[in-house]
Amino acid sequence: GTKDIEIVTTDVVQYIANRVPYAGWTFDGTIPGRALRVRQGDTINFTYRVDPSASAAHSVDFHSARVSPERGYKTINPGEEFSWSFVAQVPGTFMYHCGTAPVLMHIGAGMYGTMIVEPEEGLPPAQDIVLVQSDFYLADGENGVKVPDYRKMLGHGSMDYVTFNGHATQYVEEPIKVKVGVPVRI
Repeated sequence: GTKDIEIVTTDVVQYIANRVPYAGWTFDGTIPGRALRVRQGDTINFTYRVDPSASAAHSVDFHSARVSPERGYKTINPGEEFSWSFVAQVPGTFMYHCGTAPVLMHIGAGMYGTMIVEPEEGLPPAQDIVLVQSDFYLADGENGVKVPDYRKMLGHGSMDYVTFNGHATQYVEEPIKVKVGVPVRI
């Protein structure tokens, strides 16, 4: 069918580890952006906005879309909106991210997520778990809030944290629970 998807870019402070606030760029206020789920053959009507208070221009690059980047991945400024459509043709799990240069900085600041395109016939029942692994390269910012360190991202230093779904220890503190005897799809 037809799916209407809207994403808004905002700047937020999010904890990526206990007592580690991080000033990130986000899709819909979270790092990573929310998992999007569609079915092969769906028409995706996509609307993208950059919050007026955002600190930079941004875009969205869907690896699940087979379109010209000039048509679908337009960079827009804070306060602007952009809409376009595509058909989800290939099933699989795909990354989406900000495609505005420098792309590494935008992804490293938190602008990425996943789109799951289920096969046309659907998937068998299972417990679905989406895990998005991320590396964070940090520098000290104001008031104890960490900020992205682009120089470290380029290889001039080591990563500070590896996270799953945006936090370094959340699954240590709150393990993922699954039902015994029921298939799990990760």
